[in-house]
Amino acid sequence: MWNMRYRKIWKKWYILLFSSLLIVLAVILIEKLPFIEDMENRALDYRFRTFSQEERASREIVLLTIDDSSLEYFMEHGIVWPWPRDYYAEVVNYFERVGAKAVLFDLLFYEQDIERFDVEAEVTDGRFARAMSAYGKAVLAGQMMHEEIAVSDYLERLNVSAKLEGDKVVREYSGVRAPIDKFLQTTGELGIINVLPDEDGIVRRIPMLYNKGDLILSQFALAGLLASGEVEEITYYEGVFSLDGREIPLDKDGNYLINWYGSDGPQGSFTYYPFSAAIQSAVADKRGVKTTLPAEAFRGKYVIIGATAPGLRDLLPTPVSKYHPGAELWATVLSNILNEEFVRLMSDEWRVIYYLLLSFLLVICFTRDPFRRGNIMVGFIFLSVFLLPLLSWHFYRLEIRMVAPLITVVLSFMYITTISYISEGKAKREIKQAFGRYLHPEVVEHLIENPELVDFKGYEYNATVFFTDIYDFTAFSERNTPQELIRLLNEYFDSLTANILDNEGMLDKFMGDGIMAIFGVPVATNDHPYKACKAALEHKKRWLELKDRIKDTDYVELFHLNTRIGIHTGNLVAGNIGSSQRVDYTAIGDTVNLGSRLEGMNKYYQTHIILSESTYQRVKEFFVCRELDYLRVKGKSEPTRIFELLALRGEGEFSWVETYLKGLQYYREGLWDKAMEIFHSLTEPPLSDKVSKIMFDRCQELKKNSPIDWNGIYIWEVK
Repeated sequence: MWNMRYRKIWKKWYILLFSSLLIVLAVILIEKLPFIEDMENRALDYRFRTFSQEERASREIVLLTIDDSSLEYFMEHGIVWPWPRDYYAEVVNYFERVGAKAVLFDLLFYEQDIERFDVEAEVTDGRFARAMSAYGKAVLAGQMMHEEIAVSDYLERLNVSAKLEGDKVVREYSGVRAPIDKFLQTTGELGIINVLPDEDGIVRRIPMLYNKGDLILSQFALAGLLASGEVEEITYYEGVFSLDGREIPLDKDGNYLINWYGSDGPQGSFTYYPFSAAIQSAVADKRGVKTTLPAEAFRGKYVIIGATAPGLRDLLPTPVSKYHPGAELWATVLSNILNEEFVRLMSDEWRVIYYLLLSFLLVICFTRDPFRRGNIMVGFIFLSVFLLPLLSWHFYRLEIRMVAPLITVVLSFMYITTISYISEGKAKREIKQAFGRYLHPEVVEHLIENPELVDFKGYEYNATVFFTDIYDFTAFSERNTPQELIRLLNEYFDSLTANILDNEGMLDKFMGDGIMAIFGVPVATNDHPYKACKAALEHKKRWLELKDRIKDTDYVELFHLNTRIGIHTGNLVAGNIGSSQRVDYTAIGDTVNLGSRLEGMNKYYQTHIILSESTYQRVKEFFVCRELDYLRVKGKSEPTRIFELLALRGEGEFSWVETYLKGLQYYREGLWDKAMEIFHSLTEPPLSDKVSKIMFDRCQELKKNSPIDWNGIYIWEVK
């Protein structure tokens, strides 16, 4: 029984909560494993691809691409890659004239232009530098290096420290690979284009700031905002990155999780124009003729110039594409900031709470709810691990992890299954061992599924006891050998116990030729009096069917004809009772004692089924009963009424019961003659009521020796 006590303890809510907390701690350690992180990233990639938002990409951004068509266009004019830098000067001057917000060159200008036979590098670089200086809103690209590289003094003018308030906790590098000094002197901003792929090589996150010593530089998209004058103040304090009050969420490593919109390329999220069309428009505009592209295509826009031709190798693997143009990566980041459309990251605190809630709900549902409903709840929780992240992502772009919660559910299920096997499994075996022979199989299965319904230590129930015995069993036993008697009794008990078990009664014990059964134990019910009476009448129905065809040799059938049953409803205590060597689940109390006495009273009244008043009051609307007597049993101070159970209502004709009750009323009023007249009439055929004969004889006796203080209560002296 120690197991039963333990089973109740481990189901306490605080024990389950503590267990869930331990499970969550294990999950937090597990989710740090590289392959788990990789699975989380894959789940995140799936959401980006499935819930695309191409229409939300900012219309303030256009991409000017160095694509295959542009390379072919210049080749047709005898110009090979790399192009002379005065071409970039032309487009910068053009964008200044049409009013572009900023021009971002996702190209590397680390060395002077190449010398050509028709123009010197000094000239082309000078034209480009002067164009950038005049415009003031051009952004060039740079790279941070882990190797020591000499840093130009001109980089100091591009240091964002003057605009940065708060912590300087940014990514540390040893060197900077920057454009030539001529460009550093004239560019509006320098944007770092370092990207940091995850372990699987996919680019998902980028830093916002980089530093080498005291030199702090911004990433490429942020540099575009700085160049346009859109941002005046940068705050980076306690992990919160803010641009003029617009907070940008960063992960624990200080990186920004890019909010991808969808497919890339000209048919994707952003507007693409080939560089060749822009240079033609620049030349046409300069000459005052109609341009290839309208000025509105660039007015008030951020223009990002980058290479998309496969041969130029500026293609990156991202969650939405294996070959994502680098320029579009920066366009995506810039659009995120302009629209304030960020991936919302669940904090570590809320993540732990989420895992804990999942685990606790699962173990609670699995231990507290009935088996089927518990399984439904577990299935719902399991489904929510997938649905919640998908729905939160679709509607709020909130990143809720999928793999770690799934691990939480699996570990919780494994824990609860293991504990259930250890404790519940043993408890169920105990229940099957204790009740398998004494209850209907369906009731046993119900107890096995709900072992908490059984309290082996003892519990007070309101139940109905059911006692049987056989008239004149001694005479039967003398006519048969022991072996034959045992066979006949077994056949008789098979039939009688089937009636009891089919009505969810508990077969408590066999007592020689009798049975003790209890209804409403160990599973508490409200209809136990009804089921006990129904079982008794089902047995009575059998012997009524046998009555007309019985033969003297059919002893087992005679057992059915001579069964006495006593039924009483009341409070009793049920539990394991016995010694340290042997215990049985049974019941004790006055209810049990009175039920046994009622069975014995059948001998006196020559009846078959007697109910106590407490049972009668709860079944009178379903069954036909007649009051037998009002008596005080030996050892009891309070009198009690007893009733004979006759039939289900609607079955048979029992108008004579009213006549009997009239005689009983005269008897209690001491009107012996009137009572005897009625009782005598009921003893005549065809009714031949034996109870009426007993009451007739009693009235005769009382008439001869009339009690002085007669109150209608008969004193039952037999114990």
